[in-house]
Amino acid sequence: MNKVKRMTQEEAEEYAVQIVHEAIAFNKVGIQLKNIWIGKILDHWILKENRQESLPVSERTYYNLYQHSKVMDVVRNLDTTNGIESLLDFISKVDDSPIIKPIVNKQEEFKKLSGDELRVEWKREFNAMTVQQKKAKCSGWLICGCPRASIPPFVFEHIKTLDDASKEKMRDDYKIGQDKLGYWSKSLVRDFPE
Repeated sequence: MNKVKRMTQEEAEEYAVQIVHEAIAFNKVGIQLKNIWIGKILDHWILKENRQESLPVSERTYYNLYQHSKVMDVVRNLDTTNGIESLLDFISKVDDSPIIKPIVNKQEEFKKLSGDELRVEWKREFNAMTVQQKKAKCSGWLICGCPRASIPPFVFEHIKTLDDASKEKMRDDYKIGQDKLGYWSKSLVRDFPE
């Protein structure tokens, strides 16, 4: 929609319903007042747009999608202690300029870690975990089927601090992982003839 295009009746009704549904979703208005609020918003727009007709065409500004986006964003934080008054006041004063959001390239924002930096980050995350999360993480590393050299040393250091029952479970997990490693190694050798 551009500045001088009037809303059709269907558009106005759709926008009003969207605004009221948003207000209901955020407990700004009760469901029993839904139709009353829709009617008041539509009446407000009719009056506002009729006032625009007395202005020269170049100065007319009708409610548009930019304004609608801004209204929808504000509804959740709206103070409705005075009823619909604050909403209608905001609709009257909302700016009709486009919303400009800076585009952030997330790939440039985050540095991709590898090698020793990645292992340091893993250790930092591991140290921040709870005891139960550490056990689950250790179990995951052992079951994954990675070669022993690929499993971070802090995993084995933590396992040494566990009770005997947990160590036994970790041994079983390690056996499962090494069986996976053996299976994949055998299948690779078998699939590629010399």
